[in-house]
Amino acid sequence: MDNNEYLEQKVHVKRSAIWLSMLPESLQIEFFRIFVSGLPDDHKVRILNKFVNMVYPQLRWKKTELWMEKRFIKDMSKSPRQVASMYLMYSKINTKMAPKIIVLAQKVKDRLRKRSQPGVNDHSHSKKA
Repeated sequence: MDNNEYLEQKVHVKRSAIWLSMLPESLQIEFFRIFVSGLPDDHKVRILNKFVNMVYPQLRWKKTELWMEKRFIKDMSKSPRQVASMYLMYSKINTKMAPKIIVLAQKVKDRLRKRSQPGVNDHSHSKKA
């Protein structure tokens, strides 16, 4: 696809999206059901992650990470799945978001574990000018 064809397609997509946004919710859901039914599973996951990041901007995820950090700092024996479950209940987020929240909790716990290891981010041996 050359650049001109791409730009024409982009205009068409924008018009279609605007039109779709004005339809009743039931037809919007039907559109998405048809759209995802033809996608391979791995592509569905990528699309879902991109969509979630559009709906919940990075600031929201930062606040979520901070909330999780506090829970792990209080009790590092909690599993990422437990903290993610607590967050889902606390924030009243749809449980379909659980896989993404669990991955986020795993990253947060791993970051805290690395931070607490001796020698990691330890600048005590660096030379002073």
